[in-house]
Amino acid sequence: MPGMIARGPGGRLTSGKRPANPFHEKLAAARAARSPMSHLPLNYLAPDFAVAPQLTPDQMRGLAASGFRSVVNNRLAQESGQPPEGELREAATASNLAYVHLPVHPARITIEDVARFAELIEHLPRPIVAFCRSGSRSGLLYQAVMQGVHLRAAR
Repeated sequence: MPGMIARGPGGRLTSGKRPANPFHEKLAAARAARSPMSHLPLNYLAPDFAVAPQLTPDQMRGLAASGFRSVVNNRLAQESGQPPEGELREAATASNLAYVHLPVHPARITIEDVARFAELIEHLPRPIVAFCRSGSRSGLLYQAVMQGVHLRAAR
């Protein structure tokens, strides 16, 4: 675990390991035990929603086996370093996953992008994993939805 600086006896600064949180350790162990995708850096933003970096067609079966029911791809078609869209869609469908491609420009996320993402995550079967190149864009979209950015803009 990452080190931390704390005040020790007598108010002196000390460094050491952060105390373990038993709840977080149990949750992580349970996820790893039930998930063949434990090697994939999934970032759970809610119990039924995660974001991930670029996924491959081969990983779709593992996502389904882990309990995911839907996948949202937020990458633009012209971005490099990704499998063909058709292969991702076919692999997801073969794994009984709902699959939606909602391309969003990483440097220009709009209110319309957030509103479309909100509609998707409201209607898609859960749990959902959304992905992009690093997972950041999908995470930003989710946070914007949770903060109601699209709803405030509509007023």
